[in-house]
Amino acid sequence: MIETNIKDLSVEEIMKKIQEEVKKKDNNSLLKNKSMMQTIFPKNDNSFSIKEVYEYNDFTKYHDVEFVQNLYKGLLKREADKEGLEYYLNLLRSGEKSKNEIISLFRYSKEGKNKNVQLLGSKKRYIQAYLYKLPIVGYILKSIYTILTLPKLLKRLNALENYVTQVDIKSKKNDLLLEKAINQKAQELQSNIDTKAQELQSNIDTKAQELQSNIDTKAQELQSNIDTKAQELQSNIDTKAQELQSNIDTKAQELQSNIDTKAQELQSNIDTKAQELQSNIDTKAQELQSNIDTKANIDDIQFYLQSVNYVKEYMKISQQNIQNLIEEAKKRLPNDTFEKKELIALTEEEKHKFDTFYVEFEDRFRGTREEIKQRVKVYLPYIEKLPFNKEELKALDVGCGRGEWLELLNDNGYNAQGIDLNRIMVAKSQELGLDVKEADVIEYLSSLEDESLSVITGFHIIEHLPFEVLMKMLEESYRVLKKGGMAIFETLNPENLVVGACNFYTDPTHLNPLVPESTEFIFQSVGFNTQIKRLNLMKEVKYIDDKKFSDLNNLLYAVSKEQDYAVIGYK
Repeated sequence: MIETNIKDLSVEEIMKKIQEEVKKKDNNSLLKNKSMMQTIFPKNDNSFSIKEVYEYNDFTKYHDVEFVQNLYKGLLKREADKEGLEYYLNLLRSGEKSKNEIISLFRYSKEGKNKNVQLLGSKKRYIQAYLYKLPIVGYILKSIYTILTLPKLLKRLNALENYVTQVDIKSKKNDLLLEKAINQKAQELQSNIDTKAQELQSNIDTKAQELQSNIDTKAQELQSNIDTKAQELQSNIDTKAQELQSNIDTKAQELQSNIDTKAQELQSNIDTKAQELQSNIDTKAQELQSNIDTKANIDDIQFYLQSVNYVKEYMKISQQNIQNLIEEAKKRLPNDTFEKKELIALTEEEKHKFDTFYVEFEDRFRGTREEIKQRVKVYLPYIEKLPFNKEELKALDVGCGRGEWLELLNDNGYNAQGIDLNRIMVAKSQELGLDVKEADVIEYLSSLEDESLSVITGFHIIEHLPFEVLMKMLEESYRVLKKGGMAIFETLNPENLVVGACNFYTDPTHLNPLVPESTEFIFQSVGFNTQIKRLNLMKEVKYIDDKKFSDLNNLLYAVSKEQDYAVIGYK
């Protein structure tokens, strides 16, 4: 029986104790079985003994694997390796070599000679084996020897047959004894299991009853404690609720009183401020009306103020540049002289005197930022189709101006940079948070490494460039673009008669109109694969359905065509 105290042990511990007890009983049974098996299958005492001198019979009395393993132990003084064991077993089992021949092979192998174990009759056997290898003579000798030793061979065969029969009979007896022993032990084990199962079930029933009794007692005690604590808790809650309600009523009265007082004060202040504000509005309205009556209209005022701001910006930049030049001159004179590059930089400053003019010109004639951003949105799908990840794509806008295209690219998650020669436009773009530098397009492109950019764009810049500069810019653009990269250059379309004859010359810095096919040819000569995109149709026209007016229809077509076009080149 399993001794267990229900007050100290859980159900899991009780089961663990039972399992340990059963395991002890099983171990005792295993020890008895082991003893019986040793009785049924006694150990083979015919083990191989290591000696200093061997005879052939010391090995030939063993068979198959045991024969080869004993040769390794006796003649080579080591255990058999897997490859060697398989090799000699194949020779023996195939009948290719006899036991005596295999013994001689072991003794006179290189390793056998090194061990030099004494084997009686081995030299005679070795010479005999050597003679057997001789052509014809060996065969004759082997045949004669076989005939002479035939009686002895038959005797060995009879002995082998008797041995095999004996082993077979012994094996069958062992099988019967084993089966009998297994059946007997199975019956004993089943009987023990039944007995233990009954004892275990009895113990489980008893302990379960005791456990249920304890659970019922503890449950009653716990329920009693819960009821008592619940009553105490409810009493405390009721008391605290009454106190809290009383405090809330008192604080509510105080708060209402304060709100009424503050509301009166606030209303008084609002009335006072309203009167003051109304008075100020009336005064300002009178002053504003007076200013409007005495000055130009509001649009002119805004344009005037914007122009003043541009002039101020230009003056600020110019003053800073002049101050830098003066300080540099003070350092150099009278000892040092200016280098050629520095003198060129001084003379180049004169080119910036029209920066303010061109900013004002753009504001007047080009259109608002939102209008320009709306126009250039047409190029975003071309960017999206390029074979680059958005994070890796690098774009450069040359002659970026007010930065509308750069702003649009940034809004769409692209990494874009711009360059321009107009300092005021560069400064305004930088104020918008755009990555813009003051730089010459040829110098900047020449400073870049091969295949370092994904996209190069230029809007209304190529009509400002001399032919030699245009060719150099396109050549450098092709060099710095990655394979699969793209260049977009937009300009005015002279196919439209109004544009070619009039609008093109609105900007006094324009050089010559560029015909779409000519521009495309220039791109192709550099190496680009190109296409032309015409855009910004001037207006839809209705043609006269009469052949007499074909010339007039052609004229209407010519004056209503797209005002701009772009050459899009791929590397």
